[in-house]
Amino acid sequence: MIEKKLLLDNKEVTFRTSAAIPRLYRQYFGSDVFIDLNKARETVRKNKKAELPADVMSTIENLAYCMAKHADSSVPDKIEDWLADFSTTAVIRI
Repeated sequence: MIEKKLLLDNKEVTFRTSAAIPRLYRQYFGSDVFIDLNKARETVRKNKKAELPADVMSTIENLAYCMAKHADSSVPDKIEDWLADFSTTAVIRI
């Protein structure tokens, strides 16, 4: 298990990763994290634009949410509520 605290929009957020993340990702989003990350990697590799496509941003946000929720039970149960606490690109920058 790895745990790390990062500043997002001047708020300290704790992220935890462990063997539970793939299961939590599937539970929260109904999708396989490894498949989604591979799709995101391929999309980024093919897309040379500076801006990330929406599906890649969603995958990153979803994974960050899982790791934050895994570390801190006070993280809201809905990802939209958690993301509302940050600027548009705060989660992507991590």
